[in-house]
Amino acid sequence: MKYLEYQQLEHISNFLTERDMGGRLLNGRIEAFSCKRAGEDKKLSKVLEAKIVESLQAEDDEAPPTMRKRSSSLGDLNDVSTRRLLIDLIITLNASFPDYDFSNAKTEDVVPQSSLTYVLQRVNSYLAEITVNNSTFLDEMWRSIDEVQFPLKSVTCNPSILQPCIHCVVSSHTRNTTFL
Repeated sequence: MKYLEYQQLEHISNFLTERDMGGRLLNGRIEAFSCKRAGEDKKLSKVLEAKIVESLQAEDDEAPPTMRKRSSSLGDLNDVSTRRLLIDLIITLNASFPDYDFSNAKTEDVVPQSSLTYVLQRVNSYLAEITVNNSTFLDEMWRSIDEVQFPLKSVTCNPSILQPCIHCVVSSHTRNTTFL
């Protein structure tokens, strides 16, 4: 995954960095990444793919067919596209948070949300305090995101939230909610 520089997103991220939210300190970022795997990402994706397939095979060997868990919050792990989605999420999170290692993240750590509208409302509610002093911030933020990639409201997606990952190696002890 390659970090893509967009001045609009950097401006918003700078605004969200070290922002006092009345007793809480917000360190927010909005970043764009390409989804093309290259170099280390490609190597890691092969390692993760092998690890997932090996895990599925171990489940086949240990559990009777009626007890095998194939479905996950992202879909059926036997499906290559589901495994690719999980691997892309892990690689993107590793790129976004270099102090963390998400390689051991599991599908259970990704919680599907009911709708994109719900996620947008949730983000807006987290950032509502900012609008007290800057009433146009949220509109500017969403407009910048739409301009960088695609209008969020027009895309078909399955929004999810990454729960704090107990399987991940973390060099910091802060609790984060990450929207994917």
